[in-house]
Parts: sequence; structure tokens; C-alpha cells
Amino acid sequence: MYKKKLQRLGAVCLAAAMVFTTFSFPDAVKAEEGTATQADETTSTELEKGKVLVQVNQNILEKNAIANTEQNPFNGDDGGKTAAFDGSTATKWHTQWSPSETVSATNHGWIGSGFGKKILLKEIQYDGWKASASDTNERNRIRDYKLYITTSDTVDANSTWKFVAEGQFTQLQNNKIVLDTAREATGFKLEDVQSVNNGYNTHAAEIRAYELKDISLELTAPTKADNGATVYDNAAKASAEDSTGVEDISAKPATFTGTATVDADGSFSGRVTSSDSKLDFTGTKPFLIEFEAKFDTVPTEDMYVVGRGPKNSEQYRIGYNNGKWKFAIHNSNTNGGGDGWHDYGVTVPESQKTEWNKITAFYTGTHIVIMVNETSKNISSNSDNWNVLSDVGQIKEQNGSEFYIGGHADKAMETYGGHIKNLRVYQADTLQNSGINQGTDYNKIMYYMENANTVLNFNTSGFSGYEVNTNWSKTSKEKENYQAVMTISATNGNSIVAQPKAVNINMDGTHKSLLPVSEANVTNEDGSVTVKYAFEDMFKGGSLRLDAGDGLTKTNMRFGYSVGVAQDKFVKSSWYYGTSADNLSWSLLDGTKSAVIGGDFVSNIVFTNLPSSAYNSKVYARGIVTYKDDNNVVRSKMSTFIDSRSAVDVARGVKADCDKKNDQTSEAYKHATNVLQAAGITD
Repeated sequence: MYKKKLQRLGAVCLAAAMVFTTFSFPDAVKAEEGTATQADETTSTELEKGKVLVQVNQNILEKNAIANTEQNPFNGDDGGKTAAFDGSTATKWHTQWSPSETVSATNHGWIGSGFGKKILLKEIQYDGWKASASDTNERNRIRDYKLYITTSDTVDANSTWKFVAEGQFTQLQNNKIVLDTAREATGFKLEDVQSVNNGYNTHAAEIRAYELKDISLELTAPTKADNGATVYDNAAKASAEDSTGVEDISAKPATFTGTATVDADGSFSGRVTSSDSKLDFTGTKPFLIEFEAKFDTVPTEDMYVVGRGPKNSEQYRIGYNNGKWKFAIHNSNTNGGGDGWHDYGVTVPESQKTEWNKITAFYTGTHIVIMVNETSKNISSNSDNWNVLSDVGQIKEQNGSEFYIGGHADKAMETYGGHIKNLRVYQADTLQNSGINQGTDYNKIMYYMENANTVLNFNTSGFSGYEVNTNWSKTSKEKENYQAVMTISATNGNSIVAQPKAVNINMDGTHKSLLPVSEANVTNEDGSVTVKYAFEDMFKGGSLRLDAGDGLTKTNMRFGYSVGVAQDKFVKSSWYYGTSADNLSWSLLDGTKSAVIGGDFVSNIVFTNLPSSAYNSKVYARGIVTYKDDNNVVRSKMSTFIDSRSAVDVARGVKADCDKKNDQTSEAYKHATNVLQAAGITD
């Protein structure tokens, strides 16, 4: 895009060495005013990029969970520390009470986790446990709390902890601790000072952490192609702070290969596989698979999205089939009847088919169960949301097969805009010694399995927490003026808490400048924010100054920009420039010289003492104007194109204009003729 032949060059006020293909010297360009510097990635660290409040991935918190007490192995509904971060309020962490209590008035129970990196922590949310949706029993939830954070690289009980907040939770669920000022932290711990029943044993069904992330907008500026068309990037990017990716963060992680795309909401789209043997569930060991999934378009064919083995010969698979989410296993019949399939499904309501669905599927050793969006904690019979099939036998042996996420190579779920998030796989050695009836106690089985061995914890990283939709519009019939309109929307329940006052403009494919937006942002009814940036055709043209001699050995080349704002609103002009369109490696960020010429408010630049050896070499530049709006807020706009000129280009134009006016005796004509002659051009 950037190596196209461009037909324009902006006039810039410069003070630095310009390196042409045939010469290099520090005085080639003399600044009339200002200071030139090597181009930086951004020009300001003070401009507010905007902030979005993003939930820390529960997979990370589950992996890094810490506590000074936990009921492990679980007893009844009370379980270990990971239950507070498993994404399900059906499970809960509880302080140890069996075989003996470990907390007291002098030894408070606490629970926390590490973030895996340093974040800007803003909020902690706490939910107590409910036996059912209508349950109002507060039991021994946390009432009085203290919150601590750490910046230690290793987050555990021995980390250096700093107290940051205290207070009371006033309800069973949806409690929030919002810090007045976001704090840098690598982890947190929540201490139960006293529970709601005035005791010291307590629990947590789910704890969530929220961080502030920059809204890092990056917009590619337009260019002009050989055919004269305006070329621009049709979608501004939401630049995540970290590189995106997927990984297994369980204790013994599996390695995945394939194409992985992490979306703005943290969900995964694509297809990846692993040959790790830990996902081989041959025999009768119980296992549970849970995840959330959605399709942008309802599949018109069988679409199995998670499983192990080649297509139609899997050990087990879960997917969408003829209006149902189905769980299937390939059993090995030990009674001489051969191998076969067992599958059962749950019909998805029409209104829910392209929405997020929570899928839970498990094998008990004798039964298979599939649940879709099941919220009840007291499952005792089949319902619209779940189904069970008994006497399914043991799972067939299948050595060397791959576990897949996202479908098969010839039938990938991304064909229908498929997305997956919060995928976990659990396995237990047996349910026989747990006191659970495999034929009826499905809620207990689910709880038991979610507190068993975590075989797979499929994590996505580097997602931004927001997405950007960009539209371009032409704002002038007479000129090449354009406006990029970027609508920023928070995703996955996140929220925009500070609007961006600046956007990163990629000017040449490499160099970026963080610049004020062109006008006030608009907050929309749905909570999204609209940000605008203007690109205007400000270049007036080039000319040759006559103060460098006769033009035979050197010349001064001037470029002018029409600022396009009222003189009393003008702050400064800035430029990025170089010797190629894809490498504007020099910058002048303080060109304040301007004048009113012919009623037009302009800023100029002069390339001084250009030697004759450089007359054919083009200079490339892009101009920026900073100004104040009617509310005295600083804004900016950029020239529409990377403009280019050489001294020869300008001299030809001067001669042509003089010839048109029949003015071959002027000093300008003589100087232009000498420039062309010195460049070896005689026509």
C-alpha cells in the first residue's frame, strides 16, 4: 500500500539531517522553527487512551487459587479453594470444618488468587452460595471483610501483602469492592473478618476480579494508489496489551496446535488439536466436560465441536446436531455384541440457537448426561434442559487419537461463526466410594467432578475486552476529506469507564503517533462510545525559494499546508517525513510558524540547501494540525495522504506556470530552469 507512486509532497518545517539516496549531511534541511527528533511510536504519554473494566479470566484465578483453609476433600456441598473461581455458583469454597475447624476469632479464613502478571486491579466481586435460584438462606457468607493485594512475583501465603480496603457485604450475591484508585497488583486475598452468622466459618460460591485496561485504538491513515483511488484500512484495530493465544493451564498442560483466534470477549474461534494421552478416557473412569458455545449462524449439518478421535469414530464428542446439543460416546461392548454409539441430546429453543449456551456433559462409568443452560442445583429427573442415558458401558480404546476443539478439519465450527469459551475437562478415578448414586445424584456428580482432577483448563489470553467497528465517510465534495468513525463497544459484560481522548494513527505502515481525537466523543444508548478522527486535504503545493543562490548548485524547497482552522484556535503544526512513503522516520512535533496568505491560514516548511545531486530525490511527508475546539479542548487532524515532491517536480511546475503566463524573464523561471539544468533535464 505504502510503496505506491504518490503524487504529492507536504511542506514541512524541519530541523534534522535528511538522508537522500545520493547524499547525507546535517544541514540539508534547516528548520525555520521548532525541534526535529527521530519518530517515536507515540508522541505523548499524557493523552488518555480510555479505559475498559475487564473481568480477569476465571481460568487464571482457578489455576492460581490460594487459601489458608479449605474443605478438601469436599464434604456435602463444601469444597476446595478452586470452587470459588470455576465459573459456577453451583460449587463453593468453604473453610475447613471436618474433621476439625481451622478458623477462629484470632485466625480468620481467607481466599485469593494470582493474576499471572501485574494488572491494574479496580474491583472484586463476591457471591455467596444458593441451593436453588429462589434460595435466600445466607448461611455463613462473608459479612465483614478485608482486602489485601500483593505485587510479589510469586503469589502465595508468604507474599508481601498490603491492606487496601475493608467493609461489609450486605447481600448474598452481587457484592462489590470498588477501589477508589486502581492498584497495581499481581494477586489478591479476601479475608473473612466475620461471617453473617457472627461466626468465623464461611464460604464463597464465586469470586471475580476486574482490571482496568487501556483502550488502545489503532487507525491506519489513508494513502493514494496509482489509479487515484483513496486507500484506507476499513477497520480500526482494538490493540490488546498482550499477544493473543490459547493454552492449557492445568497442572500438567497439554500442547495444542492449529489456528487459534481470540476474540474481543475472550472467546476462541478456530480449530486446535492435542495428542496428549491424558485426554484418552478409555474404560469406565468418570469425566466431565463443560464449556460455553455459540454460533453466528445455525448449523445446517452435524457440527461436533469438542471430542477425541477421527470424524465419526470418536471416543467421545459433543456438538450440535439437528436442533440439539448432543453428547455421544463410542462404547466397547464387553458382552460380545460389538462396538457401538450411545448419544443423547437436549433441544435448544429457537431463540437460543445463536446465543451463548452453557454445555455440561459427563460420563459416570455407567451413564451419560448432557445439560444445556441447567441452573438447578437439585436435579432429580429429566427436564427440558438436560437428559440422561443409562447402561452405556465402557468407552472404547483408541490409542494415538487427537483431542480437538472447534470441529474437524473438513467441518470446522468456524464455518458457522462458532465460538467457545470457559472450556474445562475434569476426571475422577471412581464415583463408587463417594456415596453418590450414579443413577440419580447428578447434581452431586457434577459437583464432585468439578472438584476432582482438572485434566484440561483451556485458557485464552491477550483479549482486549472491547471491539471496534469503523466506518469511513467523505466529508467534502470538493476535496479529499475523510472521517473515520470508530464505535467502541465493551464485550462480555465489561464496561467502558473512561473514554479515549486519543487514537494511535499508523501513518506509513510502521510509525505511529498518539494524537487527540478530532471532535468530542458521543456516548450511545447501548453504552458504546463513538470516536471520530479527520483526514483533510491540507496540502497547497510546493515552491522554490530564491534565497539559496541561482539553483545551479543548491536550492531551498518550500511546502505549504492550508491549516483549515481559525487563527485563534490554532495550536501548532507537526510533520512526519522521510525519503520513502513507507518510512517516515523523522518528525517535527512543534512547528508553530504560520501566516495568513491571500486570506488563507497556512503553515510552511523549507528544505534548505538541497544540493543538485538530490534534485531528483523525492521527499515524503504527512502533516498534522493541532487546534482547540469551541470548548477549548485540544483536537487534531491529519493530512489525507503521504505527499511527495522533488526539486525537479517543483521546478517543472514553476516553469509550466511561467510559460502559461508568458513570463520567461522572472527570477522564478530562471531559478527553475537552472534547477532542471543541474539535474540534467533540458526539455
